[in-house]
Amino acid sequence: MIKSDACQTTFDRMMAYEMGEYYKTKSYRRDIDIALAHVAGAEALRGRKILVTGAGGLIGSFAVDTLIASGAHVTAAGRDTDRLRKRFSEKSADGDSASGACEFMHYDLFGDLDIDDSFDCIIHTAGYGHPAAFAKDPIGVLDGAYESTKRLLEFIKRHNSGSCRLLYVSSGEVYGGIDSMSPRACYPIGKQAAECLCASYGAMYGLDTVTVRLCHTFGAGISENDNRAASQFIRDAAAGADIILKSRGEQKRSYLYVADAVSAMLTVLINAERGQAYDIASDRNIITISELAKTIADTFGASARYEIPSEQEVSQQSPIMTQVLNGAKLSALGWESAYSVADGVEAVYSMVH
Repeated sequence: MIKSDACQTTFDRMMAYEMGEYYKTKSYRRDIDIALAHVAGAEALRGRKILVTGAGGLIGSFAVDTLIASGAHVTAAGRDTDRLRKRFSEKSADGDSASGACEFMHYDLFGDLDIDDSFDCIIHTAGYGHPAAFAKDPIGVLDGAYESTKRLLEFIKRHNSGSCRLLYVSSGEVYGGIDSMSPRACYPIGKQAAECLCASYGAMYGLDTVTVRLCHTFGAGISENDNRAASQFIRDAAAGADIILKSRGEQKRSYLYVADAVSAMLTVLINAERGQAYDIASDRNIITISELAKTIADTFGASARYEIPSEQEVSQQSPIMTQVLNGAKLSALGWESAYSVADGVEAVYSMVH
């Protein structure tokens, strides 16, 4: 389908995130307020020094904005500091932010933290999380998950000992269902290895670590390289194109809108018992991929259809038919979701129109 001028404008507005304009919409700022209101014990974040890796990603960037709104002092870390400065320019430490402030640091998965500083908390969101990377560079995906986490743990051991909490952002894929002899297993096995590292450093050195296992998370702040199903559906619908299903969409998944995912993560950061892992999910947001596609299509006024996938596309798909996470342990910390899947899709739509 050829994009109309109106559809191209919508897509350009959605991608304005890359140029530092995305967070200025009223809809996005409302989502920040709602997320912060759903963080149990959010007042504990005020004045804390918090490092966020992967700050340019969907989850990392929303976490940075929410933390700044809480009054925290955030160091946003990522590979492209110029891009981060543009993205968070109005909230930099030398800006006029009325709440928290933001500084910037270069960070990549395979490099040490070249700073002599300490933090109260580190939120490790950086990593390869989209299927295209699993197929193109499975060794990098596996090694990056392990090495990046080990370097952060070593940094904490040198500079903070037990005074800094590391929140490791893992995935619901750790629960299995993928053959370890398949390169596609690089992602869940990398996550499992990193989780084990966190537990081991806690046991051997007394480090304070907690793990969150995210369900499938969606939002408007997607990169052009993100080829996960929800991201592709949103990108295509916003561009005025058909949503293309590369499977029959019968797989059942737990989904969360990014504002809910971040409020849950921060609730865990504040309240969790050290050494524990928490599923980040809501019981009311369990749907099939085809139902997600229909929800997005109906909201954006698009169409959804099935197309036979290529061999490469099949190799990138998760073979797990049912990936439903249990949020009971998270709920016991005082968290509850603010968005249904339909609410989240509507929020994305409102930001790009």
